[in-house]
Amino acid sequence: MRTHIGLIGGAALTFTKSIVCMTELGFKEARQRVIQSLKEGLYQHEARSSIEAKNLLATGKVAVAEVVDMLRRCNGTHHTSSWHHTVKGVQVHVIKPDKPDRWYIKFYFLDPEAPETMFISVHPEDGGQAGS
Repeated sequence: MRTHIGLIGGAALTFTKSIVCMTELGFKEARQRVIQSLKEGLYQHEARSSIEAKNLLATGKVAVAEVVDMLRRCNGTHHTSSWHHTVKGVQVHVIKPDKPDRWYIKFYFLDPEAPETMFISVHPEDGGQAGS
């Protein structure tokens, strides 16, 4: 079973059955894995409209180190998750750091056993709309 999501850097993003079987992650594990993926450069950005405003990590307007610092300051109250609206079984995480400013970081993991991350949104909370 394969589900096509979109284009990432000109390449089609396709999920296989192993992704669909992913288990739900809590805040601590999700934060640990996303920070690891940022530090190791194991991340991609989902193709989307308005990427210049809604994914400042993809455009280089915010540095990896800044995103890691924001994530480190968060606790479980800053985290929510839901299932991907298109791909059954893919958990999407939203972390909203609030110090020094409110941000919106939305991502999911490409592999249940590895930290590789797909970022959907990374922007100041007032720079995007709810559900960004």
